[in-house]
Amino acid sequence: VTHFVTPFPYDTLVEPHAALNGILPPDVRVREISPALPEFHARFAAHSKIYHYKIYAAAVMDPFQRFYAYHCAFKLNGDAMREAAKYFIGKQDFSAFSNAQHNDRKLDPVKEIFRFDVIEM
Repeated sequence: VTHFVTPFPYDTLVEPHAALNGILPPDVRVREISPALPEFHARFAAHSKIYHYKIYAAAVMDPFQRFYAYHCAFKLNGDAMREAAKYFIGKQDFSAFSNAQHNDRKLDPVKEIFRFDVIEM
């Protein structure tokens, strides 16, 4: 989900949908477009988020993964990572990671982590 404000009046959303897909790289697509209320903000109106982090743990990075994973040249301990992940579950205060320059919105640094999986591939 993303949002943008445009000064152009559109009778339909077909034109900006096609225009956005025309300027985006081929591996990024706009699948659906719809109007939103002026106060909507994609980042601050989200009810939940899902994050995926990929680590390619090998001596040499797979060139096809270079844009999609972080390269770690040594073997990671999956069991230790799964054990450490348990400490993230529940309500946590992420004040240390917050953007202090965002004074225009009231942000709550306390977030609830429902799930934290470590999957070795």
